[in-house]
Amino acid sequence: MSEIRIVRDYPHSPAKVWRALTDPALIPLWTSTGAGGIFMAQLLGHVRRKMLRVGLPALLDDLGEDGVLRAGSTLKPRSLG
Repeated sequence: MSEIRIVRDYPHSPAKVWRALTDPALIPLWTSTGAGGIFMAQLLGHVRRKMLRVGLPALLDDLGEDGVLRAGSTLKPRSLG
């Protein structure tokens, strides 16, 4: 199985970045959790993990190597418009 890593470099000290990532008072300031705080961050984290553990593998199983859904797939793309 292959692995994908997303790496981002920030021009700040590791201590500052770690605090921004872990301080419950700061997390809502840079995430889409808004005033929901740590509870919303935990909920969204659960949803993202499920998407990566369940949703993405299901889609990958139904995609051909050309990136098109295989005939007979039960997945139906939604229109963005």
